[in-house]
Amino acid sequence: MSMVKQIPKDLSWDNRIQLMLEGYLFVQNRCNRLDTDVFQTKLNGKNVICMNGKEAAEIFFDEEKFEPLNNIPQLPNKNTNEKMTINSLDDQMCEQLCNELLSSTRISELNSLYFTRLEEQAKYWSNQEQIIVFDEIKKLITRVACHWAGIPIKDEELSERANDLYALVDPFESAGLKQRDNKRIQNRVESWIQEVFVQVWKEEIHPEPNATITQISNFQQNEKLLSVTLATNLLIQILKMIVLNANIITFEVLATIQHQEYKRKLYDIDQYDDWFIQEVRRYFPFEPFIGAKVRKEFTWEGYRFAEGSLVLLDMYGTNHDPRIWYNPDLFWPERFKDSEMLPYVRKNHNSYWKMLSEKVTRELMKTTLYFLTNHINFEVVDQDFDFSLRKIPTMLKTGLILKNIKTVQ
Repeated sequence: MSMVKQIPKDLSWDNRIQLMLEGYLFVQNRCNRLDTDVFQTKLNGKNVICMNGKEAAEIFFDEEKFEPLNNIPQLPNKNTNEKMTINSLDDQMCEQLCNELLSSTRISELNSLYFTRLEEQAKYWSNQEQIIVFDEIKKLITRVACHWAGIPIKDEELSERANDLYALVDPFESAGLKQRDNKRIQNRVESWIQEVFVQVWKEEIHPEPNATITQISNFQQNEKLLSVTLATNLLIQILKMIVLNANIITFEVLATIQHQEYKRKLYDIDQYDDWFIQEVRRYFPFEPFIGAKVRKEFTWEGYRFAEGSLVLLDMYGTNHDPRIWYNPDLFWPERFKDSEMLPYVRKNHNSYWKMLSEKVTRELMKTTLYFLTNHINFEVVDQDFDFSLRKIPTMLKTGLILKNIKTVQ
């Protein structure tokens, strides 16, 4: 019988502050210091096991061993003392809801709206002296998400709504370590969305039958409509999920600037657009880590994982691990020609929401790449392309400034 080993411990009392200070490098720094791919620590008062590397990723995505954490937080149901969340639905109903709200048809409609808006906005950008890509994409994608969801939004409120939705994105939430407490912004967004639901129910506005807000309004759980609280929460989560893509799309634009050869290769090499998008998501910091709970006690590499333990997989560190990726600090889309290693994709069946949000991100990025290749030319303002790995989510300090934008017919 093999000896069970003690999982190495980081001896700090609670690393919440250090996590905020070190950001994307938090897990990697401790793995290097402790010379291990797995260690225990305490974050936000919780005992947490952190993992890094290819073998860790493979075991982490084993649905028999790990139960993924849902990125939709629990909210109190005002009508009962119970917690209302997407987890309140059984597996069949959860899958039904997710597939209705984010079906392939609905995602295609979102993508078409996004492309149309890009074309329209490019004409406006061509009359501007310069633009900040991150700010413009954040507003554009917010407008698209609202239109697609059936939510009226005025030009004068667009910037505030976009900033509020992005501010509510908490990358620690999906890891079971909610860090941010933006009560003022949360209340403002909830009031806005609840007001729209009331307008729908009073028939003061008439969104399309397939609009997201209509689908949520009509969805029934055990022959009862969803509570206002849960309906509002679901719609906010969808909007947040879409708006968050402004981050990775900005880095995608940067990648096309820094690697001009991509245009020729897109025409010459089949699937190069897929490789390029995958490399953007591997190379640039997007999701720092993801969380799961141990379903049933098991032993891995001699270490015991107790049932119910909270485990984090270091996504950024795994995506830059030289044991997995040849020259990981090199942006090289061709690495995916013969590789199926995509550690940032949650692969288990039960995480419907995560799989569908992954599809949204992939489709929006592919549309962005096509647009940049075929419909727009621009010059880049002299600037620093620096971004901090200590800030989660991070962004270029300049937001990426472009000038002399011209549309291509």
